[in-house]
Amino acid sequence: MVVKTFRSVFRHTTIWNTGRGDLLLIGSKTPWVLDNARLQARYDAVPGLREDLARLGIRSPLAILADFVLAEEDAARYSQYALLNTDDLPFLEFSAPESLYAETTDLNARVMRSFKRVNLDMAEAHEALGQLYKAQGLMDLAEEQLRKAQALRPKDPQLLAQLGDFYRERERFAEAVPLSLAAVAIAPGNPRLWASLGLAYQGLGRHGEALDAFRRAITIDPDDPFYHYQSGLAFLAMKRLDEAAAALQTAAIKDPMKPDPHLELGRLYRLQGKNAMALQSYRWALRLGLVNPDAFRAVEELAAALDSP
Repeated sequence: MVVKTFRSVFRHTTIWNTGRGDLLLIGSKTPWVLDNARLQARYDAVPGLREDLARLGIRSPLAILADFVLAEEDAARYSQYALLNTDDLPFLEFSAPESLYAETTDLNARVMRSFKRVNLDMAEAHEALGQLYKAQGLMDLAEEQLRKAQALRPKDPQLLAQLGDFYRERERFAEAVPLSLAAVAIAPGNPRLWASLGLAYQGLGRHGEALDAFRRAITIDPDDPFYHYQSGLAFLAMKRLDEAAAALQTAAIKDPMKPDPHLELGRLYRLQGKNAMALQSYRWALRLGLVNPDAFRAVEELAAALDSP
């Protein structure tokens, strides 16, 4: 009834979420379309808007479409058989109080979804939605949106890589590898794509192939410490300790404020029985502020090294 009455004045009506239990009707007397360029321009120009949206987890203007419920065609079908609420017949005045404390949020959401037929057809929108849902921990919705984005642009290496990274972060490595392979086949000069492939191979325990991928990344961008660090881990997993030490040392030199290479070097030196060098590496890792669960292991391993001859 509310939608039907609203649409009797504003024929071009869309419905949006604003929070659990609330809906927002946006109406116009003239047709309007989503203009990505205009949306981006307003996002960039309005003071404070970027910061306000970031507090909601929205870091792209298209991510506001996560709150999109029904397009105007769907809103029309949803309300077509409803009564009008008028001054002469104010049905809501009498019916609304009867439902004041009823819990209808989930029911309303299901009914709304059942009328949704119009979907977004912009890869950028699906990508933005996927990233927002991912940040919100809504992984099923994130996967759905990222897959839609990739389907709309099947040859876009960035979208392939994003979907591959999504699966890799969910430890679905077998699904990540073919996507990363497709990405590097399209854009072989992008070192980040090779690194993503290497990480997916690492997750499958295919360390030799991972190492090849990290080496390709290093060839393209030899100054990025991350690629050296990951190649060091691959060498370490293959028990090629001297090569692992060289790669990890390079990573530590290229980013001297990063604690992780020092931690791995400490473990490696312990394996080699070089306890004095292990002590130095562990101390560097802790001094650089290793504030994650590895810090506790570093302390334990430091203690073990101190107890060793």
